[in-house]
Amino acid sequence: MRQRFIKLGRMGLLVVLISSLLVAFAGIGPVAGQGPNPVRVLPAQVSPGDEFQVIITWTAPADNFNAIGLTDLCPVGWTVSVDRTWCTPDADVENHPTPDQVDYVWFGPYASGAGFTAVYNVQVPGAATAGNYTFPDGTLEYYIGGEGPYIEAIAGDTEVEVVRDTPPPVGGSAYPINKLLLVLPWIAVAAAVAVGMTILGRKRRTQS
Repeated sequence: MRQRFIKLGRMGLLVVLISSLLVAFAGIGPVAGQGPNPVRVLPAQVSPGDEFQVIITWTAPADNFNAIGLTDLCPVGWTVSVDRTWCTPDADVENHPTPDQVDYVWFGPYASGAGFTAVYNVQVPGAATAGNYTFPDGTLEYYIGGEGPYIEAIAGDTEVEVVRDTPPPVGGSAYPINKLLLVLPWIAVAAAVAVGMTILGRKRRTQS
């Protein structure tokens, strides 16, 4: 009888432990792969002085998807411009508290499966040197009903390569082409032919 109570006690402890773990995991938020899954798309290459678009997409993971806040950053020294109407659906709030930071907010609620596209522009400094530039980690913060906030990192592209369009000089310094130098040999040939013909004509007159 005593052993039976011991087994029941152990089973009770196991049930309590499993229940506690389930409650703890439920408080963490949606399981990985079942969240909005925001993904950033960047151009592969840009040039100094270029302005280009950054596009971030995600999907509502459940009904009552609301209070959605997107924060993203571009490389230090580059600048962003935002417009809530560039987004789909239109964002309710647009902001860039620092020159290199983007903030968009959608109030909601939105139904499960609703698609989102956030767009902002980035200006590359004209003095940017060639090389790879990293976009710091951005985040998407949101609520499901009244639960949250849940925070998910933005995946996708993280680097842009800056290339300079002006090729280096080949074989040392380049100088303007003097067109007169190109025609001088032909002028010399023509003059030599003219002199020869004049001499030949004089000889013929002398012989006659």
